[in-house]
Amino acid sequence: MNTRKKFHLSRWQKVALLTITILTIAILIVRLAGSYWLKRYVPQLETAITSSTGLVAKIRGKSGISFYPALGIRLGDVELKQENGPKIGARELVVGLKLLALLDKEIAISNIVIYQPDIQWPLGAGLPIPPARIVDSSTGSKDKPGYQLSSLGLIRVHQGKLVVTSPIGEPVYAIEGGDLEIHPLGSSAPLAKSVEELKLAMYLSFEKARIRKVELGPSRIKGRFQNGKLIVSITQSQVLDGAGIAGLVWQKNAQGQHLIEGSFSLIGFDSRKSAAWFGRKAFVSGKLDLGATFTVNTDNLKDIKKSISGNLHLSGKDIDLISINLDELLRKIIESQNYDLVDATAFFFVGPLGTAATKGYDFSNIAVEATKSKTAANKILKMVSIWDVSNGIATTRDVALETAKYRLAMNGRINVIKNEFDDLRVAIIDNKGCAIAKQRLNGPINNPSIDKLNILLTLTQPVLDVLGKSAKQLLSAATECTPFYTGSLLPESKKNSKTESDSSTE
Repeated sequence: MNTRKKFHLSRWQKVALLTITILTIAILIVRLAGSYWLKRYVPQLETAITSSTGLVAKIRGKSGISFYPALGIRLGDVELKQENGPKIGARELVVGLKLLALLDKEIAISNIVIYQPDIQWPLGAGLPIPPARIVDSSTGSKDKPGYQLSSLGLIRVHQGKLVVTSPIGEPVYAIEGGDLEIHPLGSSAPLAKSVEELKLAMYLSFEKARIRKVELGPSRIKGRFQNGKLIVSITQSQVLDGAGIAGLVWQKNAQGQHLIEGSFSLIGFDSRKSAAWFGRKAFVSGKLDLGATFTVNTDNLKDIKKSISGNLHLSGKDIDLISINLDELLRKIIESQNYDLVDATAFFFVGPLGTAATKGYDFSNIAVEATKSKTAANKILKMVSIWDVSNGIATTRDVALETAKYRLAMNGRINVIKNEFDDLRVAIIDNKGCAIAKQRLNGPINNPSIDKLNILLTLTQPVLDVLGKSAKQLLSAATECTPFYTGSLLPESKKNSKTESDSSTE
């Protein structure tokens, strides 16, 4: 007995199946016809791209009609290059077009998607792209263009690579594993007639990057430009093995002045890697924190040094000194009184400027002598360097470090515009913040004048032994003084409201 039931389609099911079949056949026909048409006209397309960009174009992969993410053209294995110049390649390029706009002789691009682009760009090559002029196909006239670009929508890059090379071919800037998305704010996405009319949002992420000697890890950046205002936020970044975030806001006021507000922080970065950044041998090892806030109000960005204001903060704890015992070094400086305190301390406080202040020596001759004994290196227990910047002048707010036996502090100013030290002083201080020994430097950063070391007290070995933070009694010889330092590294009960730099000078 046959129990098989006959399967019957309803009228609407038959209509739906027929519609799907027709659409499928139509799509196949369009795809095959489009692929045939594109393949036939690839040489003409390469010539058009070459003439409009200035880069020799080659399309070596399969080309055809794309239906996703929008109806458009798909080109495979695209390469654009210039002899001894830029070279741009991509595994696939998809350009989505709006068909209705083509009827009005308008090219309305709904999206551009680039898969795995690889860009090699020589430093200083500039942009070789000349202004394109579209010839009217009916008259051949360059004055009456045929098809014109009327709108541009989403631009997306997947897993891109960019390398900017030096004249000898070494990478200077590089991005790997980059994903980029730029899209207009608004639905119609018409082309802006001026920069002020632009309304864009941007998202960028990459796995790693290189900016000269600095390597960056996974990073996430987003930005927005609207109503003449640019807002950029770095929500995640790995720099020198530290975690970084940053923000920037730029706009022009009615008077045409540039108004900029920004901030950044880098937590737990590797001090050894930062030394390599400045091309200096590392002499400390540990994690540091860096942060800054700033504002700029200027007519000309070239004069940004004159108008920037804000603050800079650097701090750290338990920082290992490599091959240098700073306590031993400071003891020898005080006992001999023949060496510069600036040489031993400037780099800790003012970074690369300290190299110039010490004329490039690593702690001068005294450092070499102090380390010949192979004395075990010690630690910087705490370090803080806070500077206020205004009108091109950087002024110390709280600059000091602490070892097991000594405290060092700095106060004064640096003229950033003139690249000069302005009454900048370094001192060994006691628990009250009074200067035990100090030295002053002034003048050009690359060739400053350094005063003779000034020992303010008669220091015997027992006195030297009780200068540190762990001393049970204060230095009796310094009963009264105008404090040289009143910052965060002093015991709470010894902080005063007035420093030597606030009141009188030497």
